[in-house]
Amino acid sequence: MTKDEIRLKKFIESNSWIFAKTYAKTAPHEYLVYDKLDEEMQKEYDWFIKQIEEKGVDEKFYQTTFRYLYFDGMKYWIHGSEENDKGILNRDPAGNKYE
Repeated sequence: MTKDEIRLKKFIESNSWIFAKTYAKTAPHEYLVYDKLDEEMQKEYDWFIKQIEEKGVDEKFYQTTFRYLYFDGMKYWIHGSEENDKGILNRDPAGNKYE
């Protein structure tokens, strides 16, 4: 594993992901909210988002295009939010596709 992969894994495993109940039937996934993380994890969140931006791939989610980072059987993406300036970091099994 590279240093970046180790860092990604540590961030992923160090957080409690929240199941998105409102999307349970249409697009089940989990998420993290930046504002709910401590200062150290917020820095790691920022770094994680840069990884998505730099190494991710653009794919469709129905009519919308998101940039996804595939890692360790999951895909990760950021979704803007009016309530949270840094958006929400989402994850979903890599095989799930929505068109």
